[in-house]
Amino acid sequence: MKRVLALVLVGVVSHAQGVELKLDSVKYSLGMSGDYVESDNIKARVLSIDAGLQIKDALADDLYYHVRLLGNFENGTNKATGLTAEYEPNQAVNLWEGGLVYTPLSFTRFEVGAINQNQFNSPLLVWNTAFAGVTEEFRWNEFYVRAQQAIPNNNILSRRIGGIDEGTPMFYMETIGFDFDNKTFKFKTEVSRFAFKELSSQVALTSQDFGNSVVGANQSARFLYGYKGTNVSGETSITTDGGWKLQLDGQYIFNEDAPNGRNNGMLAQAGIGLKNVILKAGVFKNESDTAPAFYNARLYGHNNMEGSIVTLQGQEKDYSFRVQLVNGKPIEQNIRQSDMTIINFMLVRFYEL
Repeated sequence: MKRVLALVLVGVVSHAQGVELKLDSVKYSLGMSGDYVESDNIKARVLSIDAGLQIKDALADDLYYHVRLLGNFENGTNKATGLTAEYEPNQAVNLWEGGLVYTPLSFTRFEVGAINQNQFNSPLLVWNTAFAGVTEEFRWNEFYVRAQQAIPNNNILSRRIGGIDEGTPMFYMETIGFDFDNKTFKFKTEVSRFAFKELSSQVALTSQDFGNSVVGANQSARFLYGYKGTNVSGETSITTDGGWKLQLDGQYIFNEDAPNGRNNGMLAQAGIGLKNVILKAGVFKNESDTAPAFYNARLYGHNNMEGSIVTLQGQEKDYSFRVQLVNGKPIEQNIRQSDMTIINFMLVRFYEL
């Protein structure tokens, strides 16, 4: 029945376009996820049934397009005392990512489209949402450089935590990276320069609820500081012949436009696992003005928060799961934030046509 539903969905799309269905790759997924959030300001219990569709097709030897849609059908309760109810249950089908990719040479890659920001593995800066933009990448063996120019607006953020109708903000990211991976040892690190420009008053007002420093009210609201600086992310792991795995990963962010005590963020985790299951424990501290809180991860309380995280996760070819426990508290006390406990889980099954 699941396979029939996926075929029907893809068939409807192809029929509407008036073309014969001949795609290089069609995958879909079905799963379940949920959030339990407890704090003085937020009490949320949300359960979601999730369905995904991923399509990839070559237009030429050096040109292809890809699209990934994700439907979240949520139910539950959310009680929030602030202006922003980011855990409010909703039902929507969203564009997770999609674009046109051009690879004229073996060491080059250019993409235009909706680019998911989880590629940077930097939840204290940006996370798990697609920005309309372009990227340029040049790679030499394990070394690479990448540049991105993007508009950080999308319907997922607008629906979840408020509209951002005014102006055209921009997000720039230039990255130097190194990525080495074999069966027993993996090491990846990226050093990036980032900058946000022309952020709207609505983004500022929403971000104030999440820990940023903001002055003014309504249409005159603006961030007290700019956002331009350096971001570093990394991951390394060792896997034994018996299947045991040791892993370290983390992130550091520095905003040079904000003063000391408000401009640094860090996340560090260590894990041990067997086969494809790993248990990780870590700590985080993200000061008030490292990045616009509208765009970074709610799992860590956005900004002006510090705490701990424990994660149990696993992945096989046909499924993956994750359970996370986060405890956090405000670095500087304010009326909009309080001590928090978050439990997040995800279970998904993958299929390929």
